[in-house]
Amino acid sequence: MPHPIASLNGSRAADNGSAVDFSKLSFDPQEIASGKHASDKPRSSPVVRTALGPTSVALKPDEVKALATSFLPVAQKIVDSTFANYIKLAPKLQLKLWAPEQMRANYKGENTDGVIAYTDTGRPGIINVAYKSPMFNKFNVDATDLKMFLLHEVLHTRSAAFSANIGETYGKSLVDGRPATFSDGSAVRGITEGLTEIYTLMASQQKTSPSSYGRELKWAVKLIEKVGPESMAKAYFGNDVASMVQVKKAINELVAADKRAPEIPSARSH
Repeated sequence: MPHPIASLNGSRAADNGSAVDFSKLSFDPQEIASGKHASDKPRSSPVVRTALGPTSVALKPDEVKALATSFLPVAQKIVDSTFANYIKLAPKLQLKLWAPEQMRANYKGENTDGVIAYTDTGRPGIINVAYKSPMFNKFNVDATDLKMFLLHEVLHTRSAAFSANIGETYGKSLVDGRPATFSDGSAVRGITEGLTEIYTLMASQQKTSPSSYGRELKWAVKLIEKVGPESMAKAYFGNDVASMVQVKKAINELVAADKRAPEIPSARSH
């Protein structure tokens, strides 16, 4: 039975001005799991995003700058019209292009070589693009990939309150003070990235993602199955109080039901 979530049937809502009909959404999670994993970085620092190596030719820096500049307003229109019934705050967007030396100077101590696009906590209206990132050549990031990344980041600007809420709740474990994780190693708060990828796929009408959030997608699918797509959208886009209660209850149930792998005894010399 298909999961009631992620790819639009029929015409894109952004093209005809209508809202998403969640009753007509379906997808196979096997089709969108990317297999690569994201690093567990807070939203206040660049998020590593890597493509999976499409067959087309990687974008050159000037092409990245031109496409990001022209497509960002399009991405904003797609997201805002697709999820118009749910978005509560839609700050005006600004594009900021970064050269490698600027990234290194601004984020001292961070490994910025793997950064393609990101948003910063506290500046939800700014979409940052590392237009000379080595990741473009390493993974042959093409125009379709970059558009997906921009849609993803636009969605982050429309769900900042939700992400902050989840981050505050699950940023640290009550047991040891470290970030709470699932048994596969993914951060519980990282479920926001999985949800963002699902909504990116919905907005773009794609079934595969170039992102590195395969594990997070898996947990996001389970979460939406528990709370339902309507409540999930109200929580994600509006930080709706009643829906957030449902979402956190469902996340707690996922964590509790997650089967922890038994520890492997360390080898001892005799």
